[in-house]
Amino acid sequence: MARRRWRHVWEDVDSIDCDYMGHWGAFDGYRGSLTYADDEDGAQVEHDKERDVFSVFYVHDGKPVRANIRLERRPQKLGGSRVHFIAPCCGRTVRKLAMLPHGVFCSMCGSIVNASRRKSRTQRLIWKADKLAGHLGCDNWYTAPKERPKNMRRERFLTLLEAHERAKAEAMSVIGPRLARGSGVVSRLGKMLRYEM
Repeated sequence: MARRRWRHVWEDVDSIDCDYMGHWGAFDGYRGSLTYADDEDGAQVEHDKERDVFSVFYVHDGKPVRANIRLERRPQKLGGSRVHFIAPCCGRTVRKLAMLPHGVFCSMCGSIVNASRRKSRTQRLIWKADKLAGHLGCDNWYTAPKERPKNMRRERFLTLLEAHERAKAEAMSVIGPRLARGSGVVSRLGKMLRYEM
């Protein structure tokens, strides 16, 4: 099976997100504009309450694009419902859709991926250790926390500490042999900078 080539990254495309839009009431009969930081005009959106359809209209490079997106509301255990998009490209139920030049697409049909997926295995391991280190209040991804962060329960602290140690060991198992192979101070420094140490 051929490996899929991702053409877009979520961070680089305009998108509509169920959680964000539901938070400010876009699915309660909203009709108006949806703007982005780098786009003054943005998109015109409209929610038809009777049919429960969300319409998006935008212009990309002078070409108008319009899409009608059906919504699916799923009941939640604690009451209320959560809105999902039914992707117009394939009919899958998704939480996020991208507004591309040729239409509105889900991540699979539009070949879109999170930026972290484009990182190498080593970079992902370091990113994971760094994220856990941030929760623990560490100075960087490979050091241990000096003390338990204020207002953090002891059980959570111990769980995060154990996960951080595992992530750190996994990252070092990949980086360690590479650093050891390098000869000289300059080679080691270059590798440390490459791996954001």
